[in-house]
Amino acid sequence: TIVFNFGMHDISETTEHVALSRYVDNMRRVAALLRRHTADLVWVTTTPVPNKHSRPRRTQCDVLRYNDAMAKLVHEVNVTTVDMFSFMNTRCAAGLFYDSCALQIPGDVHFTPQGYEQMADVLGAQLFTR
Repeated sequence: TIVFNFGMHDISETTEHVALSRYVDNMRRVAALLRRHTADLVWVTTTPVPNKHSRPRRTQCDVLRYNDAMAKLVHEVNVTTVDMFSFMNTRCAAGLFYDSCALQIPGDVHFTPQGYEQMADVLGAQLFTR
């Protein structure tokens, strides 16, 4: 099994930004390259970002757009998905948007040790029960 995720840097408003169409093309190539090594691929959705400005700036709307585009692609190329976005968002927000989360470093896209532990539990459970 190969587990992969790309997106957080691709959506940032920096020189690392990748337009959505190019992102999908890049991910199609990544999936094809990974497929050479195993038929068992798992894509993990990009996790949510707080509304408060982080450096570099990212928006929840962009996370959703890129995750939606990847959902279509992974369905097309038969890649399993672990929806870490939904898992973490239900723990961080009453709705779709939030300013801070106890499982995330304040004003940052990275998580606390507890946040990473919870994500590891979800990923492990989904990988080992397939």
